[in-house]
Amino acid sequence: MYQDTYFGTPDGELEAGDRELRVRTVHGPDDTRSVLTYKEARVDGARRCTRC
Repeated sequence: MYQDTYFGTPDGELEAGDRELRVRTVHGPDDTRSVLTYKEARVDGARRCTRC
């Protein structure tokens, strides 16, 4: 099971630029992990992830 938490900026710059900043928390049977992901704006209709 996992939970996503999305972050933005007060001025809405990330969303306006079609970018995403997310922390995904993965709950496993023995531990919990968190992964930080930043996604750039879509390129030709597809998302490009710079650090996944």
